[in-house]
Amino acid sequence: MKNKQILFLFFVIFNFINSNISFSSQKLIEEGIFDKNLSLVIARTTVLDMNSCDIDDERASNISKVLKGNSVVSQAYFSYNKIGNKGIKELGEAFETLPKLSQIYLYGNRFDNAGAINLFLSLKKVKGLSILDIRNNLFNEDVLPLLADLLKENPKLELYTSFSNFKQMFNI
Repeated sequence: MKNKQILFLFFVIFNFINSNISFSSQKLIEEGIFDKNLSLVIARTTVLDMNSCDIDDERASNISKVLKGNSVVSQAYFSYNKIGNKGIKELGEAFETLPKLSQIYLYGNRFDNAGAINLFLSLKKVKGLSILDIRNNLFNEDVLPLLADLLKENPKLELYTSFSNFKQMFNI
């Protein structure tokens, strides 16, 4: 237990000293101390690396609550998790409130059309978004018109989807 406390204390001190920290939560999750100290962990993190952290809807909901209004997060990595419709909806709502957010990576999660619709509607409000990776999720081509609208509103958005002919389908 002492090692866990030392690891967390070191992380918190380093985080407050360096506001440009790139944080990966995987080690803290493995040690069982991430969820208990979520607000401290995310408070000044600019690059939030949550890839492969076994994040489900419940954990995504908790992260969303802490993320809302964060003034420093610019990149959010949530790939290779288990985020479903409820979790992606709540993350999308949190993303709306992040003024510096420019990159979102959601590769390989579990949200389908319902989750994708909520996400795309939320992302319309993220004005500085430059990269979005939504490959290998469970939504299908029925939601692509909403995604096309998002891309038309933000033509500089670098978009990664599982639909190789997406831009040709919508003349983008």
